[in-house]
Amino acid sequence: MNGNRFQTIEVVVPAATSGTLNRFKIGDQPQLRSTVNQIVTVYAIRTYSDNCVTNSPMGIPVVPETDYSNAYLVLNIDGREDFLYIPLKDLNNSTDSEFSVQEVYKFDKLVGVDWSKSYILNSAAVTQTAHSYLIGVWYSVEPSYK
Repeated sequence: MNGNRFQTIEVVVPAATSGTLNRFKIGDQPQLRSTVNQIVTVYAIRTYSDNCVTNSPMGIPVVPETDYSNAYLVLNIDGREDFLYIPLKDLNNSTDSEFSVQEVYKFDKLVGVDWSKSYILNSAAVTQTAHSYLIGVWYSVEPSYK
């Protein structure tokens, strides 16, 4: 896998979230943010449902398969939603049959992700118990030569 670092991002969905077309903001990820002194390059992203992982690092149940099937990732790159509505299922490389594994979704040196403006959109009503979306990011950090 390209990228010499890995980070799990947790997006918590509170209990009793009503309505449809909910946007769950990812929030700022300081370790995944490019700065004047460093450039963060994303090489691959993977998402997880409760079929892969049952509890998040914070001990919250991971998104149930019914919600996961209706969820999409939107990545803001340098102020634009360049990656719009990627189905989370497309970003999961495990299948339901005996845990066989497919290739992880790879990017060609993705730079400039603004995680604070990126989000997960769920197109249907979500489960009424608290749960978390998990996003795994393979990345590298290099010095900026500007």
